[in-house]
Amino acid sequence: MATPKLRLLRHDSPSGPTCPAFYDAGEGQLAVVGKIITDPAVLAQMGIADDEMAVMIPESLAPEVKNA
Repeated sequence: MATPKLRLLRHDSPSGPTCPAFYDAGEGQLAVVGKIITDPAVLAQMGIADDEMAVMIPESLAPEVKNA
């Protein structure tokens, strides 16, 4: 897979587009930057596969998702 050119869509950091953030990765894909979830009990609830990683973002970054 070629390295996608990311385009910043939204961020919630006063110091610039760092964490948390959403990026358009092209080809119908989004990239999400957030704090890594490491709590095994939380990860078990999510059914995370070995090649996946879960991150936390504040709901204020994507209120439309919670209300969908």
